[in-house]
Amino acid sequence: MLVCLVLAASALQVPAHWEIINFERALDASKSYLKMRHDVTATNIGTEPVDEFVIAIPKEVDENRVIMIPILRSPKTDRAFLEAQKIEVEDGLDDVVYYVMSLPVPISPKSTISLSISIIATHQLKPVPESAPMRDIQALSLKTLKYPISPYVIRKYALALMNVANGELKSDSKEIEPIVLDFHNEGKNIISDPGQGTIKPNTYIPLNVYFTSTEPLPYVTLLQRDYWVSHWGNTLQLEEYYELTNNAVKLDSGFNRADWINQRLGYKITPAMTSIQILLPEQQISDAYFTDKVGNVSTSQFVADRMVLKPRFPIFGGWHYNFTVGWNHKLSDFLKKGPKDEYILKVKLMDGLHDASYEKLNFSVYLPEGAEYISTFIPFKHEGLSIEHSYSYLDIENGHTKITLTFNNLVDELKDADVYVRYKYSFASLIRKPLITSLYVFITLLTLYVLMKVNLSIRPARKID
Repeated sequence: MLVCLVLAASALQVPAHWEIINFERALDASKSYLKMRHDVTATNIGTEPVDEFVIAIPKEVDENRVIMIPILRSPKTDRAFLEAQKIEVEDGLDDVVYYVMSLPVPISPKSTISLSISIIATHQLKPVPESAPMRDIQALSLKTLKYPISPYVIRKYALALMNVANGELKSDSKEIEPIVLDFHNEGKNIISDPGQGTIKPNTYIPLNVYFTSTEPLPYVTLLQRDYWVSHWGNTLQLEEYYELTNNAVKLDSGFNRADWINQRLGYKITPAMTSIQILLPEQQISDAYFTDKVGNVSTSQFVADRMVLKPRFPIFGGWHYNFTVGWNHKLSDFLKKGPKDEYILKVKLMDGLHDASYEKLNFSVYLPEGAEYISTFIPFKHEGLSIEHSYSYLDIENGHTKITLTFNNLVDELKDADVYVRYKYSFASLIRKPLITSLYVFITLLTLYVLMKVNLSIRPARKID
């Protein structure tokens, strides 16, 4: 084992069995969150086969991490996706979190492996200053590391900062830099040539990246996504409720509508959100609507594969907007029938905004009344699953079975994830509701007919000669 227990201590010690011969690091700031990719090539410099590898990431990134996907590129195996388990490391840095990955096969001495680690993290891009005049260009800052943090020695390193227009790099560290990096600009990107030397284990040198951006930073504090299943109408109704804020630069003074109109800022690309783009599913939709707390909002249109919403006011940095959208699908486009009255519903986890981070997502499916829930499958971890009953129109017994999945800290790039809901719904349950409803209507009409025949008059009936 690579990671060995240290006697009389809970932390783990990382032996220097690996040497990283090449480390390529790329950071992409094209969206409202940060995407990172680490390409690592390492050699086993020990005398025994090794089946584990330890990686390290800054604590601030780990606390806001949406997803981390380690992939073994070489050697080729059937289990390329690796599982990472958090560990405590002896002599580890306080601002760093360490993960150990089990390799599918032991790597013999002098053999080489290639790894790719993809990470998405929120709350990494922040406006500087926090407030500015309405017409000013927004500046963002990104706090990262100039050199990769690792428990192993690194011999060769290159850094690429993507989509950082007018980028400027600053590092206030007084430590001696282990490798001289020669940076150059390529359009909106800042690229360093590969540098060779020796980066010692746990080298920690902060780097501040400042750049300009005309894009807003959409952040959804709550998304309530509800699917209603109707077998009788062959419809799948979707309704989404958003609590949206803009984390872009704030106004240093109150909003002046006259300046907004006179400077034609509504027609320019600014950090203020003047429209909201909702990605649409591939399946056909109908009866779409857009409402907010005031009522129906008619300023929406369909453009290609998205629904473009025009809010009642521009959403500046720190401003909030709550709204609801919805539409109908054909249920047959999402439902497959299995054996013994079983059904499998396959829907997307999100459609959602074109570019946004999500603090919390409540994903709910309302099954028909009388349906029996069996199971749910989602390809990644959720925070909780609840099953309850909810009443709607013409419900006669227990109401709809409501399945709710709760997720925290998501981004729009997870929109392609599928959610599978398996349930049982018999023909008897299907016809039970309309039959009982019809019976109630019949009894009501019969009662009304009988009451109409009853003479409730207090005057004696007239005799007919």
